[in-house]
Amino acid sequence: MSSAWWTEAMATAFAETTGNRVRSLLTIAAVAVGVSGVAGVGAVIAGLDRAMSAQLENLGSSIILVRARGPEHLAPAEARRRRGLSLRETRAVAARCAAVRAVAPIERLSVESVKYGNEEVEDVWAMGTWAEYAVVHDVLMARGRFLTAAEVRHRARVVVLGHELGQILFSAEDPIGKLVAMDGVHFRVVGVMSPRGRLLDLDWDRMLAVPLGAFAGAAATTYLVDVQPKSPALFEAAITQIRGTLRAERRLPPGAADTFEIVTQSALSDLYVRFTAAAYALMLAVSSIGLVVGAVGVLNVSLISVAQRIREIGLRKALGATRRQIWGQFLIESTALAAIGGLLGVVLGGGAAWVTRALLGFPAAVSPGGVAIALATAIAVGVTASVGPAMRAAAVDPADALRHE
Repeated sequence: MSSAWWTEAMATAFAETTGNRVRSLLTIAAVAVGVSGVAGVGAVIAGLDRAMSAQLENLGSSIILVRARGPEHLAPAEARRRRGLSLRETRAVAARCAAVRAVAPIERLSVESVKYGNEEVEDVWAMGTWAEYAVVHDVLMARGRFLTAAEVRHRARVVVLGHELGQILFSAEDPIGKLVAMDGVHFRVVGVMSPRGRLLDLDWDRMLAVPLGAFAGAAATTYLVDVQPKSPALFEAAITQIRGTLRAERRLPPGAADTFEIVTQSALSDLYVRFTAAAYALMLAVSSIGLVVGAVGVLNVSLISVAQRIREIGLRKALGATRRQIWGQFLIESTALAAIGGLLGVVLGGGAAWVTRALLGFPAAVSPGGVAIALATAIAVGVTASVGPAMRAAAVDPADALRHE
């Protein structure tokens, strides 16, 4: 087909689109409804992926987490058998693992509320830890400082607040040196951390840290342990050394399974991908129902268009138009309308995702890749649904068409 034919075909498609507005609007609406679902789901998926990536970046790519149980499912009997690390095992890791830079045990504290003056916060993640926690997690301070080794050694009643927790309790005051009550026990504030965000169910900005064993209600004998290697190049060596040290401390014979878990950022990322793959597939399957509806709408409108333009088709064939040209003309018209419907669907789907994020706080992000997929889907729907009607138009006999009323 020559460039002149393409020019004429596009001009005819434009004239037909603007001349039959109701039919054109029906086609556009059918495609827009289907594509808006794909665009909306794509925005939610992109938002979830970005949120998870940001959370894993907050954790740090070189952090090694040693836990009694990892994120994978364990049989109930095995889960009951597992225990966290003792301080003796934690100190062994710090002393014997040459590839390790810093080790920080974490004692989960049961704190019902933190109070200062008339302000009280109940939803708090509290922990006891060492001064090395700031090294392991690259903690930045907005005010003051982190815990010191001397404070940990003497179990001093001092506390470091998460950023949001500090803002709630001390909206108009300098928190450094003030006393906050943790379930009635007073701790002196020595620092407020910079914003750190979330990781899964942990909100670092609503957490607090005190010296290990300083909280009166703490009676932990086993701990979570976070480790930072000396360099990214020593990451795997650090894991090997940690595993060997803990197996030796626990007197595990060769061939016996580990009674602890070593969790890394990549393991959490892989788990996230596996857990969400099925959910994403289900979401896309549900949104594809709208595409089926859109395709049926395009098919019906295309069939109506062919039926209403029988005499036009016969006239064009009588003037020399080939079957291929007639077929191509109808495909161009449907594809152009589908592309317009796709653009509208992207706007509607992205707008719905934005409203959801604004009202519910659910992560959503419109990505260039998502827009491209939505538009490609719209065009594919338009072409697929109009192939049959276009072939029907191309097969019209010109003599019968000219006698058609």
